[in-house]
Amino acid sequence: LGSAECTRCPPGREVAGPLDPSCLLCEVGFYSNEDRECVSCPETFTTAEEGAAGPDKCSCPVGTYLNRKQGLCKICQEGAHCPGGNDFPLVREGYYATFVPPESQNQTDLFESLQIFQCHTDAACPATLLVPAVGGEVRAREAYQCSDPQLSFQCARCPADTFWAEEEREIVVAGPEGDVTETKMLGVCQDCGAGNKIAFPFFIITVMIGVYTVFRFSKEPKGQGLTGMMFVGSAMSVVMTGMQTVLVVTTFDLNMPQLPLDILAPFRFLLFDIDMLSAACITGSSFQPRFGWRLLTPIFVLTSFFLTMQASKLIKRFSPKFTAMDAPRTANALGLVVSVGYIPLAKTAFQFFECRSHPSAPLTLVAYADIPCASEERTDIMYAGVLAVLLYPVGILTVFSCICAAAPKMYHKPTFRMSTGFMMARWKPHVWFFGLVVMFRNVVIAVLGVAYPADGVAQLAWSGSILVLYATLQATCAPWRAMIVGKADTSVNVVLAVLCGFLLTMVDFRDTQDARNSKFGWIVEVVFACGVSIYVFVGIYAVLFLLGKTGNTAKTSKQAAGAILASVGKLSSCVDAGTLTFDEVVGRMQLHVTPDEQVRLAELSGWVLHEVFGTVPRQSIRSSRRLPSNPLSEYKLPVEDPPSTQPTSPADQITGVPAESGSSSTGAPGAGGSGPSVVVAPRAASQEAQPDLAEF
Repeated sequence: LGSAECTRCPPGREVAGPLDPSCLLCEVGFYSNEDRECVSCPETFTTAEEGAAGPDKCSCPVGTYLNRKQGLCKICQEGAHCPGGNDFPLVREGYYATFVPPESQNQTDLFESLQIFQCHTDAACPATLLVPAVGGEVRAREAYQCSDPQLSFQCARCPADTFWAEEEREIVVAGPEGDVTETKMLGVCQDCGAGNKIAFPFFIITVMIGVYTVFRFSKEPKGQGLTGMMFVGSAMSVVMTGMQTVLVVTTFDLNMPQLPLDILAPFRFLLFDIDMLSAACITGSSFQPRFGWRLLTPIFVLTSFFLTMQASKLIKRFSPKFTAMDAPRTANALGLVVSVGYIPLAKTAFQFFECRSHPSAPLTLVAYADIPCASEERTDIMYAGVLAVLLYPVGILTVFSCICAAAPKMYHKPTFRMSTGFMMARWKPHVWFFGLVVMFRNVVIAVLGVAYPADGVAQLAWSGSILVLYATLQATCAPWRAMIVGKADTSVNVVLAVLCGFLLTMVDFRDTQDARNSKFGWIVEVVFACGVSIYVFVGIYAVLFLLGKTGNTAKTSKQAAGAILASVGKLSSCVDAGTLTFDEVVGRMQLHVTPDEQVRLAELSGWVLHEVFGTVPRQSIRSSRRLPSNPLSEYKLPVEDPPSTQPTSPADQITGVPAESGSSSTGAPGAGGSGPSVVVAPRAASQEAQPDLAEF
């Protein structure tokens, strides 16, 4: 304007109009061509800022990447980070990626997308870049990078003669303000030495020594004898089952904090994780020998029981003082190990069918992250996976079910009782089958990885529900003979259920709210209906009880009274006849009856005396936490003269016999006439005589 010559607008600008010679900046998404006209970038492209000079300034916006084969910007994939521009997308920490198609790694103009896998552990896929992003910084790295250059196949496979391990190492992370050195656990491939190749044989030998140690401990029980062994075995089963459940939860599709994982790492052997024994040094990296080795490891362990028993018999030939293992106790020890290890046994079989989904890659096995589920390596031995399921979760549950079914007819036989003590001794007689309930709980938790292989929400929700149902059933039935173990079992399952609830906050919700409503809505409705049904049932039961239509019937009361009289009569007759002394009875109770059961027996005796015979307890046995030598001596009679006539019914003879009119007599449980004394409250003259005990 005001010049004799027209001057072209500078690059990135265009003339405002015919009558307005001023130059305006090209808007975002436009660039100036040679004629100084702002032209729109190609479809899906944009510019980083206003005033772009030339088509080379057009690039992909933030959140997209350049598909070089199609020449279009594509939405950033899950697990990737796309800062914008025309460079290759980056991979977020914890993910691994390859180029699609594979040859585009060398011919970049063929690049279409990334094939992104979720790494089996963050230690294999650490971040090497700190990239600025909206709302903060993103930890990422380039494709094809692993924690160790030797790693391949989704950073999950080490080369031959090496095995996977995790070590604390330094790693350099490049950031916008310079490089930062971090110290963290990284996955590395370590060379197989002679020591690593003999780790498994040493493990088997250690197991055999442990088997014999357990046998000797059970052969010569100390403390409270058989009840002490039962208590120790019950407590161990609760602890082991709880720990195994936590380890199974860590395999779910969730982002668990690293600290619990580090604490649980040394206990991975509880899931028969033979990778801890450097198994790759023996099996190599192929899938079939690796799966076969893991499948056969439990058989090796279980076979060690038989080998140990035979070895002990051989040693006894040369050393007569040596205690050889007998078949019934060996079978009992074997059954105890199988029942405690049922979760890892079932998990080992189901691992063949547990496939994990990835953001944009084929499914891979959870336990073998380098093996695609559709690969020939796996499909060629599908029969082995089916056989494993039939052998471990199905076969073991079937055998234990047969034992429970045969127990009512066979338990009186000493050999059967000794061989199946692991299954029966922990539970009260009326719920001898409760071990099957525990096994069913365990197998359902183990199978969740197959039912919902990549759905952390479903895995945790079902696990928490199963744990709550089991805790409720366990608290209702009170099946444990050791009361403290029952309380511990309930507490452990409630804590695990709460843990599953809070772990739901650490799951990546990949589906929409509508999809979750469709998937889980019916379950919520069923649970709600069950809750309402319980309230309705309780209300109806209360009304029926008030009307006398339910509750203990006369027949039930008659049977209960008969059982009490029969047991007391048997005990009294044995003591009076001199077959057993009172001290021998006490000794047998200490050997076969737990302290909790003894206390409950004393309490029950007190309740019967108080409610039926009108005696008054002097003190509470449970409050004193001791068991008196004679529970009946803790009770006194109401102030009332006893009858002068001799009792004629069996109940009178069992509970006490008045000696003289106006005085009470003492029953002698043993020699010398000393023992528990019981005096019966007077009866009405019209009271009917007790029926003969044979009726009951």
